[in-house]
Amino acid sequence: MSWRSLLAHRGSSGLVAMIIAFGAFLVVLGTTLIESIDQSMSQSIVASVAGHLQVYSADARDELALYGSGFMADDDLGELRDADALRQLLEAQPNVKAAVPMGIVMTMVTRGGSEIDRALEDLRDAQAALGDEPAPRLTGALGQQEAATMYERSRARLRKIATEMLERAELGRDLALNVAKVDKDIETLRRVLSDAFWQQATQDFGAAVAFLDEELAPLGENGKLDYFRNLGCDLQRFAKLFDRFELVSGELPPAGERGILLAERLYERRLKLKVARVLDTIKEGRDKRGKTIAGDSKLATMARRLPDKYREVTYQLSEGEVVALAATLAGFLAESRVDGAGAAEYEGEPGDAREELNWLLRRFLAVDDQVFDASYGFFYREIAPLLDLHWVKVGGNLLVRSVTKSGYYRGLQLPVWGIYRFSGLEDSDLAGAMNLVDMDTFRALYGVMTPEMQAELSELRNEVGIEDVSREGAESALFGGDNDDDGQEVGEVVSASKVPIAHGLAQAGTSGGDIALNAAIILEDAELQDETMASLMRLSSERELGFQVVGWRQAAGMVGQFVAVMRGVLLVAIAIIFLVALVIINNALVMSTSERTIEIGTLRAIGAQRRFVLASIVFEAGVLSLFSGGLGVLSAWCLVVWLGATGIPAWNDVTTFLFSGARLFPEVDPVGLIGAVVAVGAVALLSSFYPAYLATRVEPAEAMADRE
Repeated sequence: MSWRSLLAHRGSSGLVAMIIAFGAFLVVLGTTLIESIDQSMSQSIVASVAGHLQVYSADARDELALYGSGFMADDDLGELRDADALRQLLEAQPNVKAAVPMGIVMTMVTRGGSEIDRALEDLRDAQAALGDEPAPRLTGALGQQEAATMYERSRARLRKIATEMLERAELGRDLALNVAKVDKDIETLRRVLSDAFWQQATQDFGAAVAFLDEELAPLGENGKLDYFRNLGCDLQRFAKLFDRFELVSGELPPAGERGILLAERLYERRLKLKVARVLDTIKEGRDKRGKTIAGDSKLATMARRLPDKYREVTYQLSEGEVVALAATLAGFLAESRVDGAGAAEYEGEPGDAREELNWLLRRFLAVDDQVFDASYGFFYREIAPLLDLHWVKVGGNLLVRSVTKSGYYRGLQLPVWGIYRFSGLEDSDLAGAMNLVDMDTFRALYGVMTPEMQAELSELRNEVGIEDVSREGAESALFGGDNDDDGQEVGEVVSASKVPIAHGLAQAGTSGGDIALNAAIILEDAELQDETMASLMRLSSERELGFQVVGWRQAAGMVGQFVAVMRGVLLVAIAIIFLVALVIINNALVMSTSERTIEIGTLRAIGAQRRFVLASIVFEAGVLSLFSGGLGVLSAWCLVVWLGATGIPAWNDVTTFLFSGARLFPEVDPVGLIGAVVAVGAVALLSSFYPAYLATRVEPAEAMADRE
């Protein structure tokens, strides 16, 4: 009877079956993908920065967010005092494999300075090496040949910059408000371009550089201010305990040495020449994301603006390199440009090799999908070896500044020991957003009073005669009061620039010693995460240690809550789908029941009990739901198996982080299968209740009367 009724109402039954099948399909596929992403994301976060648990102060005003809370300022996480003792205590607890004290601090870096500043720095380094002196910016040594090449390249670079600046100054002189200043600038630029100036530089290098520093450098553009997030930790333990850590180049700082490890993604995206960065971005979009310059507006905009960046190349080349590269580039363009664009002859001033190279570079950097791969290969094969692609190198020093907790600026020259990345997450901006520094460096940038700073403060106080005065005696000390020495002269006012940052920290009462802001905890058995968290919370409460413990999801901030949000969205979508299915099934069964009133009355008249009628209606709903639901579950299961074999490619850097690599390989989630069956069964039961109730209310006499 149930099957006959379903076939008789095949239109409505088919619609209901499709809705239920889609709902079951969504339950299985959605829960499987979300659980797979959750597991993959846990690998990204746990094995790179967070560990399984994070400990930080119970007095924190902000929540811990390892990947940033969305604000530029540092979060107020309180402090963990005696961090090393706390580490030992945590590692003594059951299921705790290791604890790594940490701290995040924001720093400011003036990125690169002007082109003049960078050329002057290279000039000084080259001259120092030629004179057998240590290069001031480099921890490594320069060979004589390398130093000579750098010197010539820097000199040519400065002259080229001065030439372009002179042309602009002469063109704008008549429109200038301060003609006298423009004339002075023109005089400075002409002197830099004169052969006499550079001949003098060979005899008195110090005087020449002083002139360039004081007169030429102020005419250049200022460097760009950038902000870096830096994670302070024991770098040796970090490299050993976090499985994803991988050193790309350089080495770890020796124990007890200060320094910084730059994140590879940050190094390539923010510390590299822009012309190279743009080429890399287009290459990544084409090869890894399947995009094209013609079909993607972002890549098209980059490609359109790329020719304007040719000066980044020519500024770094010596005269000999300019001539050689111009010849090589002309030959490449003639061969690679199918439209003959590269074969066109230079129409500028004859004999001006730099202008000819500028013209060639602009044509070379005008890339499209047909020529991009060849141009990209030529750039890194022929041009890149002639350039300093990054404005800071491994072995060099990086000046970073921070605003300490007391509000004072702190600046440190940090040796760049190496470049690191997290294996499998090379293309993720989230995973490559933080540099690594040692804990001593973190504490100095954060604003901790160290013994060295205390000694420096005491020495300064003695030198300038600083004395502590009481509140009551402050007025007398400031305005003279009853000073017995009426003839004493007012002493020298100490410039604020002469007061070390340590003085400000001491006055502000900033804590000192062995502190951290948080600590990562790595567990022996990750399955016991909740039990271990509860145990550590009890430890803190019983011993009044003043810390709180959170899991890796909460510690990751907004990033860690992504799966929870997606799970909520999925549950809402599933609930809506099954609610619609329930209403439609209910209406279909009500219509079917009303059309079968005579049939039901006849069955009742020949002895059918209410239970029989009820069972037939429920069976009809159950058959429809389970058959269509089973079809949806089977379809989702087949799709997940196929995706598990082929993988789902990550389409941007965020999904690379969520997938913990370039592809996600989902596995069938038993919870999803069970959930789909339960959901379908519940829909069948609920949707059939009211129609079945109506069917059991049919009286045989009334049904037979309707028939007559």
